[in-house]
Amino acid sequence: MAENTAPTITPTTTPSCSKRKNKDEGCNKRTKLLKKDERSALLESIKIIPVEELAEKVLIAMEAEHGEYLLQTESQKSLLKDLCSNTALFHSLLEHLRATFVLLYETYGKGKEKYLRFQLAWHNYSSIFLLPNDISIETVVQSPTEEMTRIQAQWMTFRQASQTSDLCNKLMIILSSSLYTCLLSHSTLTRSVPHAPVSQQTKDHDDVYYRFGGAAICEMLHLRYKTLKTTCQTHKREQIAMEIDILQAINTHEKSAMPVYLQYRDKGNMYVPHSDFIPFFRDVDDVVKSFVSQNGLEEHGDEIVKVSYYIYKVMRV
Repeated sequence: MAENTAPTITPTTTPSCSKRKNKDEGCNKRTKLLKKDERSALLESIKIIPVEELAEKVLIAMEAEHGEYLLQTESQKSLLKDLCSNTALFHSLLEHLRATFVLLYETYGKGKEKYLRFQLAWHNYSSIFLLPNDISIETVVQSPTEEMTRIQAQWMTFRQASQTSDLCNKLMIILSSSLYTCLLSHSTLTRSVPHAPVSQQTKDHDDVYYRFGGAAICEMLHLRYKTLKTTCQTHKREQIAMEIDILQAINTHEKSAMPVYLQYRDKGNMYVPHSDFIPFFRDVDDVVKSFVSQNGLEEHGDEIVKVSYYIYKVMRV
């Protein structure tokens, strides 16, 4: 992989620990990066892992972590096979992501909330492969290197040729996540609290998204109606009124697409999201499930929602 001047790294803003009687209590439970004298040798060992060996480890991790969930359809498996058969692209992606991992680990290895800032920066840099074709890479990375631009263009060509942008994006999320896991666990690059066994998260049916989507619409409307009664500022009232209009548009009275058992229970007052929004809710759920787990709760504590939001935001640019 050709060497280039490192891209300009914009410091990532991260949520701070919630104020509590012992404000350090929650932070001390999170995973932490190693200190400089501890990590140098480990990072050097990561740099010299043969790309063939790295590819093998990543594929094993992808199957172990996502085989029963995100890689369960034939179209997804076929897409992964196509990527693996394109050895030059597959290895270039791994080389680039590995170099990015090392660069960010070294960059965010000092200061407060090191591990959290490192995580968010990693997802931000990985998101360059999820950008639409008409969005510039500078949107998420300032002063990208020629190598970064080149490998992103190669991936975009592969994605366009596959004619399955959504599946390609999911595959890239899985690939970057699995590589991240492999490299982070290499010779233990972090100090972690013991992790409890993670229960398998199964694929939800659409009725889940109808029920929770409807509940979310109800709660969001209730909050805005309540706020509207106590707000005097004109611009804020206009903003809230616009949000109410959007939420009411998402809600639908046409419920033929809703599961039959929910139709039987509905007496006309149930909030139900329009069926067009169900794929969106499912995509959000798929991404969030990749990060929200027992391990995630142990690492981030009461900031898990904020972390999930930031991660989802950079992935869906």
